[in-house]
Parts: sequence; C-alpha cells; structure tokens
Amino acid sequence: QHDTHSVKSKRFSGLSINHLPPKTTEQQQIPPIPTTPKPAQFRPPPSPVETPKIEQQPSPPSSPIPDTTRTNVTQNAVIEDDNEKNVVASSDTNNKQEAEENLDASYVVVSETSQELKATITELKAELEKEKATISALQKQKEAVTKDLDYLELTVDELFTEKTDLLQQLEDEKIKSQHHLDDLNILLEKMKSNADSARDQSFAVDQSRMEFEAYQKKANQEKDLLLNEIKKKDELIQGLKYKLSQSQEQVELVKQTMNQLVTTHASELSRVTAQLQLVQQQQQQQQQQQQQVEKENSLHTPNGSPRIKPEQNNDDSHHTAYHTPQSMSRIDSSDQYRTPKQSMEHFDQEDLDNQLMKLIKEKEKLQSDYSKIPLSGGGPQARKRKEELEALLDHVDSQLSKVKQKIKKS
Repeated sequence: QHDTHSVKSKRFSGLSINHLPPKTTEQQQIPPIPTTPKPAQFRPPPSPVETPKIEQQPSPPSSPIPDTTRTNVTQNAVIEDDNEKNVVASSDTNNKQEAEENLDASYVVVSETSQELKATITELKAELEKEKATISALQKQKEAVTKDLDYLELTVDELFTEKTDLLQQLEDEKIKSQHHLDDLNILLEKMKSNADSARDQSFAVDQSRMEFEAYQKKANQEKDLLLNEIKKKDELIQGLKYKLSQSQEQVELVKQTMNQLVTTHASELSRVTAQLQLVQQQQQQQQQQQQQVEKENSLHTPNGSPRIKPEQNNDDSHHTAYHTPQSMSRIDSSDQYRTPKQSMEHFDQEDLDNQLMKLIKEKEKLQSDYSKIPLSGGGPQARKRKEELEALLDHVDSQLSKVKQKIKKS
C-alpha cells in the first residue's frame, strides 16, 4: 500500500512540474530596439523593420500576461510601421532634398520613439518584476496545493482502504451473525425436542415413583413381618442358650463324677495288677515243669491271665480260684457294668453337645446370610436364595429340637 501511495505521489509531482511555466528573461520579454540606417545618397528604400517574435511558451493559466503590456507593444509596432511607410513614400515622390528633410524628420521621430520605448521598457521591467513575484508566489501556492493534494490523495487512499476493510468486516460480521442465528435456531429446535422428551420422562418418573412407593410400602410390611419372626427366633435362641447353659452345668457335673470313677477304677486296677504279678511269679515256676502239657491243654482265663495246667493240685487250684477268679470277676464286673456304661454316656453327651454347638453355629451363619438379602428388589435369584435359606433354617430348627429332646432324656 505504501508503494502504491509513493508511485501515485511521484506521478502527480511529475505532472505538476511539467505544467510549471518556464522562467522568462528580459531578452525574451523585451523586443530589441530597431536601428535606423544612416542617410546615404543612393540608399535603397528601407525594408520594413520586423520586430523579433517572442517565443511563446506555455504559461500557467493562473498567471496570464496583463492586457496593458500587450496594448503598449502593439501600439509601438504600429507606430514603427507608419514611420517606415512615410519614409518609403517620401523617397519615391520627392527629390533628394525632400528625402533629406524627411530623413531629418525620421530621425526626430526615431528619437522620440526610442524615448517612448525606453519608458515602455522600464514599465515592462517593473511589470515583469511584479509578474515574477506573482509567479513565485503562485509557484509556492502551487507547491503547497500539490502537497495538500498528495496528502489528501494519501488520506483518500487510506480512507478508501479503511472503507474496504470496514466493508469486509461488515460482510464478515453479517456472515457470523447469520451463522449465529442459524445456530440459535438449531439450538432452539433441540431445546424444544429436549423439553418434549423431558416432559415424557417426567411423566415416566412420576409413574415409577408411584410404583416405587407401592413396592416400598409392601416391602415395609414384609420387613415388619420378618422383624417379628426374627424377634420370636431371638427369644427362642435365648431360651435355648439358657437351656444350653444348664446342660453345660450338668455336663460338668457328669465330668466330675466320671473323673472320680476313673480315679477309683485306677486304684482298684493297680491293686489287682499287683496280685496278678504275684500269681504270675508262682505260675512261672510251675510252667517250667509242664511246658509241653500246657501247650496241648491250656485254659484261657477271661481276664487275660497266663495259661494254667489242668492237672493242678487242689490247693493250687483253690488258691488260684480264690485269688484269681474273684479278683478277675471284680475287675470284669467293674469293666463291664461300671466303666463302659459311664464312658458311653460320656461319649453320647459329648456328641450331643457337639451337635448342639454345630447346629447353633450353622443357624447363626444362615441368619447372617438371610439378613444380607435385600428386603425389596434383587430379582428372582434373591427370592430363590431367600426361600432356600428359610428351608435350611427350618431344618436346623427341627434338628435343634431333636437334640434338645435327647439332652433332656439323657
């Protein structure tokens, strides 16, 4: 853009320089003074004096030559032509005397004309100086006007460029506004569709809320029923725990009784063992004599005593029968009628207690699993699991009642 302005300014400056008027000199403006030939006897008739033509150069329209100057120059030329015509006429019609007289008269006229020309030249010089001053002032004014025109041209170009930019910005803003308007219309359509869908969803939410409230009410009723059942079960468990504590006390008493019986049995067993050792020492002496017979005819005592020879004397047999069978019968009776019965009762009691504890633990585990199932919702799997846990709880309750009855009977 700056290059364009510089080219335009150079073009206008060139035009202004070409139109400037050329500088005029005195020689171009002032015509030369015509010279008169000296009188001679046989001088040919003088030719009319031609004034040199001033080369007319183009001048600016703002500084024309004044009309007074043009009038004076024209009058002087006319006067000179008249004088020349008079001289020619007098030379043709008169004689030499008349020619001389006419020459004298022409000298007088020429002298007067030269004085007038000098005065005219002085006036023209003064007017020329005025014109030069006027031309200089006009030249300065022209330069100032040219600068102003260049500045105005640059300003116009800048304003035109700015106008073009503003028009382009206006078009861009119009396009953007149209795009925004289109976007707003699209957004409005979307908002309308969203409002319709929101209205439908609100209606669906209201229906779902009503269904949820009904389901929640039903779930609360079921929850109350289950809480009542759980409360009853808790009361039953508390009663069972109380009975269990009583049973445990009874078991402790039984254990103490068993310990006492075991202690008594151990002392009796140690006494019988000492007697058996004494009998074995006596039998070993007899066995050395009757080893072969004992192998064929040996008797086995029920208490696990060593083999006895059948051909034994009466004293030995009576002594052995006195000591061994009675003592062994006492051991057998104590083993068969006291210890096994008490041990079986002890084992049965421990089994029942273990079964009771296992059933209680299993019931607690089932109740914890049952409490983890949500009261409302969950789907068919949750309901199926709930039914299975209820069936298992019923089975455990029946087993607990059976075990408690067995404990009571024992």
